[in-house]
Amino acid sequence: PDQPEEQTSQSAETVVSYTFIVDYPMIWPNRVLQEHLEERLKVAVNHLVLTKAFVNLQSEHNINFYHKEFSFWLDDIDPVECNPNLPKSNCLLFGGSVAIRDISAPLSHDITYAFLQNAHLVTEWIDKDASIAVRYAGNEPVDAEVIITLSGVPRRDMTNVEVQFFQEAITLFLSEAFRVISLSETVEVLSVNVDKQTIVFDEKLGQRKLRSLQGSSASINIVTTITGLHLPPPEIDFPTLVVDSIDSNGAKLIDKLKNGANTDYFGNAKEIEVRLSEPRTPDKSERSCTFEGIEIYPEMFLDPNCPLMYVGIASLLVVAILCMLSIFCIYRIKHTTHRRQYNVTTTSGRYLT
Repeated sequence: PDQPEEQTSQSAETVVSYTFIVDYPMIWPNRVLQEHLEERLKVAVNHLVLTKAFVNLQSEHNINFYHKEFSFWLDDIDPVECNPNLPKSNCLLFGGSVAIRDISAPLSHDITYAFLQNAHLVTEWIDKDASIAVRYAGNEPVDAEVIITLSGVPRRDMTNVEVQFFQEAITLFLSEAFRVISLSETVEVLSVNVDKQTIVFDEKLGQRKLRSLQGSSASINIVTTITGLHLPPPEIDFPTLVVDSIDSNGAKLIDKLKNGANTDYFGNAKEIEVRLSEPRTPDKSERSCTFEGIEIYPEMFLDPNCPLMYVGIASLLVVAILCMLSIFCIYRIKHTTHRRQYNVTTTSGRYLT
């Protein structure tokens, strides 16, 4: 009985949808326009999966982006949405969906988020035709990095099973919270990922006292990243929305953690607090550049074990020597010119005498 379910999970499908407002010349028949847009969207998506981010996804998770299925649609739109600066043109909604097979459910959310993060690139590639004007009007990616402090838990990190349950509980809780405030149609939670866990204790406690409390309850800081998608209008502040939702219904979330887990980790949970995480420092990959296939980042010039440090020092020395030579040459030229002028003046004085 379990075999069909396994096959179903393995053949899961990820579907990502894009929606655009297209301004086009009145003389274009809808059939010609649709064929043109379909071809442009296919080309754009094929370009997108060849970018570095998607190549990394493919190699890391063994995903095949080459087998994709497309579906398209056209729909009328309120003329108010048309661009008034384009005379003799009509506008409509053009939508396209990309279906990718054999994607597991957790990874499916990451892929959906990655496609939406690059919707602006897809729009630019479609908009390269000067005859039409394309604006993106679909779902936009949103994310929040928060620190959730949970008190009354054992003095240890969550296990992998407990982390998975915590992530699922937060996902379900936020989905319900957004539904209550009538945002379920415009905001969807894609994923919740625990990035880091830190046990909180009083720094004044000595090590002996701390060891004696190993079996007692504690508080834990859980750095959590939440991703989602949002269809504007209206515009939203997603991080603040996440914090406010947890703050205003903390007791409900604790009940969900206590009652739904197959572990006693959350059984004595008392309070839950949440705050926005501090802006993170970009990692090396974000501050690096690639030259001739070699990744270079600033710290390499300060590392004694890295040849680039000595290359940098040598370069500075060469520049300093060149500067000194330039100053010396300028001095010599000025000095020689001055002596020549002096000699000419002296010689002229003798002749006059």
